Amino acid sequence: MVKSIIVLVLVICFVVVASISWADDKKVITTSGTAFVVNAGGYLLTCNHVVSGADSISVTLGGKTYEASILSTDYAHDIALLQIQATDIPSLSFVDSNKVQLGEEVRACGFPIIDSTGTNLKVNRGTIAGINTIRTQKAFQIDAPVNPGNSGGPLINEKGEVVGIINAKLVDKGIENIGFAIPINYVRTTLRDESIDFTVSAGIEKLDGPTLVKKVSPSIALVTVKTTSVDFNDEDYISDNLKTKSVELVDEKGKTRGRLYVGKDGIPGLSFVDAEGNARTGLSLDENGNPYLSLWNSNGKGYINFSMDKSGDPRITFSDTKGKSSGIFQFVNGEPSFELQNAAGKLCEAMSVVNGKPAIILWDNAGQLRGNVSLDEDDAPRIDLLDANGKIREALLMDKDGAPGIWLWDGAGKSSLGLTIDNENAPALTLYDSTGKQRGAVGIGKDGDPGFHLWDTHGEERGAFRLVNADPCLKPLGFRWESSRDVFSRKRRQSIF
Repeated sequence: MVKSIIVLVLVICFVVVASISWADDKKVITTSGTAFVVNAGGYLLTCNHVVSGADSISVTLGGKTYEASILSTDYAHDIALLQIQATDIPSLSFVDSNKVQLGEEVRACGFPIIDSTGTNLKVNRGTIAGINTIRTQKAFQIDAPVNPGNSGGPLINEKGEVVGIINAKLVDKGIENIGFAIPINYVRTTLRDESIDFTVSAGIEKLDGPTLVKKVSPSIALVTVKTTSVDFNDEDYISDNLKTKSVELVDEKGKTRGRLYVGKDGIPGLSFVDAEGNARTGLSLDENGNPYLSLWNSNGKGYINFSMDKSGDPRITFSDTKGKSSGIFQFVNGEPSFELQNAAGKLCEAMSVVNGKPAIILWDNAGQLRGNVSLDEDDAPRIDLLDANGKIREALLMDKDGAPGIWLWDGAGKSSLGLTIDNENAPALTLYDSTGKQRGAVGIGKDGDPGFHLWDTHGEERGAFRLVNADPCLKPLGFRWESSRDVFSRKRRQSIF
């Protein structure tokens, strides 16, 4: 047996319609609001409070009803992005809400009080009566009448462009027609984060009322939300049905600050919100029955998750301020691993243990390996830098004796230069040709004097230069060492005779 009670909820902040029914000893709350299409691929915007905590969401658009899912939410601005399985549906365009002026004519569109007025679209005319700041957020005050069910509906101008999203009204004795709308510019970040295109209009002529409604109505949808609640005065009902119920936690001012719930899958959860209504902490169990803790920043996007993987190892994931995954700390094959991603979601840095040895690995924005810090087979540290083709071009490493060295390679991967410490613990610079053969060397001899040697393509020494008895000497292949003074004298005699 199903019994129904219709309740009109007039709330100081939010405007939604609710009805309560009982079926199979479960209390089902059905609420309704409005949404509008922002992309022909099946994406709609509404208010977060319209769909928050929903067990199911349906969208009626163009005479058809679709199941909807929540793709993204912005708690701070009371925005939710929905998706339905539909394509080629007409969408509404935006204005730059920063240019909206006081006194500008607008129309509030939506499906208010559907149990009394029906499910046809309603359009109320008014003006921008105020441009206010509420809890540090900009808000449009409107004098167009809004009622429960208008939440999530578009506030449009005389050209049929979206100025804002209707989300609240003020209700008290002696107060009439004070509604509020979220400036549409606040949704741009949400749409861009989800890579959803939207249209910004320019140069459109003003439309008369009937033409305007005919233009926008195919893009405005009725949203129906069903949730299951608990009769907290019925202890038997709670014990029998707690697996699908929730408890709202409120502070001394009546503001919701948390929610204790058990979802449809029987998994319990606990969430907390700050004084501005932004979700900041969540505690629940994952699909494997392991606990996880989530922390969000004030815009509801950036997060840190503490959880466990399938093997029971701890795992930490975190995001940037837009909610995009930025890093993960976990165990891989029993070894700790730390990974960082860039703004495009591509792996850019990793710290891990490979074959029992620590390593740091770097990638560029295209996902190409560009460098690593590791231990070689002798447990000596080394740093490798790679070019865009994945070839090593520079390395800083140590030899078996613990002497450091810097090596450079050409584009073909052949050694071209090496700066090392030789057996006499003196620095040495070695040059190689494109075939990898040694062609030159600069070093310091046993007596501490510098010198260099040259080799031909066959590896035969062809010349050397060094100090002999403090005099610079040149030794061409097949000749004895000659001081520079002897060479100068010989050349001078040859020029005379």
